[in-house]
Amino acid sequence: MFNPVILAAIFIQWIVSRYSRKTSAIIGYIITTGILVWGLFIYSAGDEIAFLGFTLSLPVFIIACLVWYGLDTVEFMSVREREARLKAVKTNQPAGNPDSNIGTPGSPEQEQLTYPCKVIFYRDKSMLGALAPQIVNLNGREISEIHNGKSIEFTTNKKSNAIVVTDRTGGVSKPYPFDAVEGGRIEIHFKLGNFSRPLA
Repeated sequence: MFNPVILAAIFIQWIVSRYSRKTSAIIGYIITTGILVWGLFIYSAGDEIAFLGFTLSLPVFIIACLVWYGLDTVEFMSVREREARLKAVKTNQPAGNPDSNIGTPGSPEQEQLTYPCKVIFYRDKSMLGALAPQIVNLNGREISEIHNGKSIEFTTNKKSNAIVVTDRTGGVSKPYPFDAVEGGRIEIHFKLGNFSRPLA
């Protein structure tokens, strides 16, 4: 028989992944376990499961579930690795280091702006990694996903800042420090791991 349960599970996990990849991986474990139990019940009743028009034998169904568990594990571990690298960038580098993305409390790096500064971040077009979304992080906080050739806008209330770009594989760019302008506007470009600013 054909049952939309698997398709619904894939859709739910995809929706959750747009908001939190770690939550998506955790939910993926729960969904996969539910589908495995449901499938074993179907097969024990003498019925079969079809997916996209293909009838799955019991061994193939179990292998598919194991692969799904594996994908959830890869996703979860990549998120953990990315978080660990961001934490290392945020806490392990000394204040005053140009590669540090956050200063110590009370230092000039923590000076607050009266009026926020707008930041326009461009991910310049590139053939390499064009289909893979990247994540923009400001001062250790995730801002937004960004796709190839696109731009995003956000604001900062701190004078000294740093941007880090990550991806789903756990890759983390070097921090890009910059000083925000009171009530101003800053453009930052990113391509193949390199940051740049337009000439004034």
